[in-house]
Amino acid sequence: MADDGGGSTDEADLGHAAVTWARSRLAAPVEGGGRAGGFVVDPERAEACIAELTRITNELRMQVVTSNGFRFDAPGNDEVSLNLAANGAEMSRRAEGFLQAWAAQIEATRDALQDQLDAYRSVETSNSGLLA
Repeated sequence: MADDGGGSTDEADLGHAAVTWARSRLAAPVEGGGRAGGFVVDPERAEACIAELTRITNELRMQVVTSNGFRFDAPGNDEVSLNLAANGAEMSRRAEGFLQAWAAQIEATRDALQDQLDAYRSVETSNSGLLA
């Protein structure tokens, strides 16, 4: 479960892994790019990454829809059983919130990537017009 204190959590590590995954699929190193090195963005790779981020977001949203049907009925009327049902419902609610937030972050990343790709293509079109 997510750490409400904002500290590093397994989920945060997974988010970092998703960003690292996306970076590895968007740009390729270019030799001779200077001392600092260089990268070139491949629009087709960026499009594939955008499609994959959309797929991941859709899958997360489906998990939220699926989790809405979870019910936690107490197996009995004793205090422990009632507490078990209350805790199960609360855990489900928190997981739903986490999935919604995670999907929103991935969507924001996807949208930012799409904006960058659109800007890249616009510059490419402008530059090709200058060379013609």
